[in-house]
Amino acid sequence: RQVWEALMRLGKEFAPQRALVYVDHLIARGELPEAKQVWDDLVRLRVIPPPAGREELLYNPDLRAPILNGGFDWRVPRHPQVSVTLGPGRAAPALVIRFTGEDNVHFQHFFQYVLVSPNTRYRFAAWMSTEGISSDSGPRLEVIQVDDRQQPPAYSPQLVGTNDWRPLEVEFTTSPRTRLLRVAVVRPPGRRGRSPIRGTVQAAEFSLRPVETPAR
Repeated sequence: RQVWEALMRLGKEFAPQRALVYVDHLIARGELPEAKQVWDDLVRLRVIPPPAGREELLYNPDLRAPILNGGFDWRVPRHPQVSVTLGPGRAAPALVIRFTGEDNVHFQHFFQYVLVSPNTRYRFAAWMSTEGISSDSGPRLEVIQVDDRQQPPAYSPQLVGTNDWRPLEVEFTTSPRTRLLRVAVVRPPGRRGRSPIRGTVQAAEFSLRPVETPAR
C-alpha cells in the first residue's frame, strides 16, 4: 500500500497489467474499499478507460474497450474445450462462445466482479443468441453474491437449440452482508447422460443496474 501511494504521487502512466495483480489481491482479501480506491486511481491516471456511467455498474458493458482480464473488468480464463472470442453483435461487439461437443462442460469462464450495496434489488441483463446448442443445459446469465454464500446463485432463463437475439435478465436482491457480486455467462453441466454440448452462443450489451422501487 505504501508503494502504491508513492507511485500515485509520481503521477506517471504505466501498463494496467502491472496494477491488476494488486487489485485482485485486495479483492481476494475482501478489502473492497481499498480495491475500489486503486481502481479509481487507475481511471484518474488514464491507465484504464473511464467507466460507462453513473447508472451502469458494469465496467466495459458494451465490450468496446480491451478486456483487462482482472480487477473490476471482465475476466476470460482459458478453457481447453471452449473457444471464447469477440465478434460483431446487434449494435455493439459480442462475446462469441463456441462449444466443441467433446464433453459435458461446466463453463463459467466469462465473469466480472462488481461492487454493490446490501439490501438492494438489481437487474443483470444482456442480449443473447444461440446456434445449434445441442445439450439439455444451455448458456444463461448467473449472479453470485460473493460475500454471502448462503445466498443461492440467481439465473436467467437458459437458451438451447437455435435462437435469434433476445434479451435475458435476472433480478435479485442483495443480502445485508453482500457488497460484492460475481456476474457471468455460464453453462452448468447437463443431467441427461453425458450431455456433451456443441454449438455457439453470442452475448452482448450487458447491464447491471438497481431496480427502481415503485412509489407507493
